[in-house]
Amino acid sequence: MRRQLLLLAALAARGMAQPDPSELLLRVRENVLRTVDRLPRYMCTQTIDRSQFEPDRHIFVKDCEELELSRGTRWNLLHTTSDRLRLDVGVAARREIYSWVGENQFGNRSLFEIVNEGSVSSGNFQGFLELVFRSDNADFSFAGEISDAGRKLMEYRYRVPLEASHYFFRAAGRSIATVYEGSVLADPETAELVRLTVRTSHLPSETGACEAATAMNYTRFRLNGSDFLLPSETLLHIKNLNGVETENRTVSAGCHEFLGESTLKFEAPPDAPAAKAEAARAETTIPAGLGFGLALAEDIRVATAAAGDKVKAALTTDLRDDSKKVLVPRRTPALCRILRIRRYYYGRDSFKPGMPVPFHRVELLLRLESVTLREGQRPVFAKLTVATDGSRSPPGKLQTRPMELGQLNAMGRNQWFLRFERVADDYVIESGLASNWVTVAP
Repeated sequence: MRRQLLLLAALAARGMAQPDPSELLLRVRENVLRTVDRLPRYMCTQTIDRSQFEPDRHIFVKDCEELELSRGTRWNLLHTTSDRLRLDVGVAARREIYSWVGENQFGNRSLFEIVNEGSVSSGNFQGFLELVFRSDNADFSFAGEISDAGRKLMEYRYRVPLEASHYFFRAAGRSIATVYEGSVLADPETAELVRLTVRTSHLPSETGACEAATAMNYTRFRLNGSDFLLPSETLLHIKNLNGVETENRTVSAGCHEFLGESTLKFEAPPDAPAAKAEAARAETTIPAGLGFGLALAEDIRVATAAAGDKVKAALTTDLRDDSKKVLVPRRTPALCRILRIRRYYYGRDSFKPGMPVPFHRVELLLRLESVTLREGQRPVFAKLTVATDGSRSPPGKLQTRPMELGQLNAMGRNQWFLRFERVADDYVIESGLASNWVTVAP
């Protein structure tokens, strides 16, 4: 009898220890908004690993419901490509701003202009918190207590109707407001947000997508002597009506406050004095029509490299003007940046229409950015000269056979496109890889 009484007392104490669900949710919101309202000017480095999965055959479905029902029975998914991005993201003036990693300069371009291929998402740092806990007046329900990795958490679910939604799904150059719903996991002891999920539903057919689901794991970062709630990891999963699915895993690291222009620079406003800008341009411009050689000065490891990373290179010839004066000497260090490094695992076989076949390929797109002179980094504007046998040829040489040009979106000023067939994920693009260039007008 005594043991039964003790057990009942323990159960009653446990029941009393669980906080009121509505009171806990209000405390969670208070903590979230306190962080959002107090966020300093800070920046983090984001590494985004992206994977794409495609059906193993051509599929024909009338809607997203049929697509979901047919997967795994009429067709299966194959992991076809993967790539990695590395970006700096900053929060200032209550908005997120982006640049390639290490640029130390945020401009006026949006994330979707910097990364114009594949799926990306913004709002992970501040936007979703604002929407769910303040702006969109989400309708919440309490789902109960769960255990996550041995940690007891309280789970809530919410939904936002279209008329209240400020969540925009971007596709085909358009931004479309959408209904969304999701869940909140909170620590009942600290009233801290642990995980936030956001899932769209009923996406318009013109987007070509069925669903976008985002899951953000939050943790406390210490910035300028105070703790702030920031996402440590974000998972994005998009399902498309054609059966293609994409998965992004974003990890944030190196978060720190930036103070003043010594740490962070912004692009000059459009009304900057024209004379000053023209003078600076004249100092850094190299005449057009001058040939030079360039080679990688360090290895690029496919397994760890990411779009956004800087790559060292060096001139293999003197860059001389028409009078043979050396403007930039041989062995001068140069700086390139990876714009895309993508791994392919499956492709389409023209002899087996609709059936992907396994193959391994790596594609690399570099951008030549500058050369390093005594006075500092000097921009250079140039284009590749390509020979028919895969080697580089001087400008003006007559081509007698078809010329391999590569992908259209990899052509253009300062871009260097390379393709490596039948290579594995651990392939190393070795230093010394050479190319020939000719300068062009800025």
